[in-house]
Amino acid sequence: MAPMTPVADMPAIIARSQQAFLAWRTVPAPRRGELVRLFGEELRASKAELAALVTAEAGKISTEGLGEVQEMIDICDFAVGLSRQLYGLTIASERPGHRMMETWHPMGPCAVISAFNFPVAVWAWNAALALVCGDPVIWKPSEKTPLTALASMAVFERALARFGGDAPPGLVQCVIGGADAINTTASAAMITPSARMLIAEPATSS
Repeated sequence: MAPMTPVADMPAIIARSQQAFLAWRTVPAPRRGELVRLFGEELRASKAELAALVTAEAGKISTEGLGEVQEMIDICDFAVGLSRQLYGLTIASERPGHRMMETWHPMGPCAVISAFNFPVAVWAWNAALALVCGDPVIWKPSEKTPLTALASMAVFERALARFGGDAPPGLVQCVIGGADAINTTASAAMITPSARMLIAEPATSS
């Protein structure tokens, strides 16, 4: 059984994510995409093992387990391309000598809450996009499927080790727990200016 994250630890976890944001948002987007590319490579190398764990813990048939990990790989491929396409618009203005220009900026730490029936793909869909956009991630997986979450984090740690020193501590964190962890994370996301994005996956009870 995976150890639960004490609710008392949540403020420090969120603060670590906020500090990571200050560094990660300054890393060029294509470089951020390189981390996600490496994560996709590590997922390819670990696909069979991670899929087997999805099958064992979530009860999916083996083809569904393999398909879920492939979803993780696919979103990594998509996000790598996105990291070089964060374009802004240049817009015509009615004022002489002026132009309007649109730019996209990182928003801040993101909370991803995933359900047991998609124990890893939903997190990957959100995390890959958040990372290339300059946003750290705090993941609260279903308490029914903690092992797949911890295994996914181990795969991500291998990508981090290959990536080098541009990735700050606390860039991606995983908390194991129930409603208390969700409520603490959500409350911080609502009241903290630099943690104002909450991504939830409430399709089923988790």
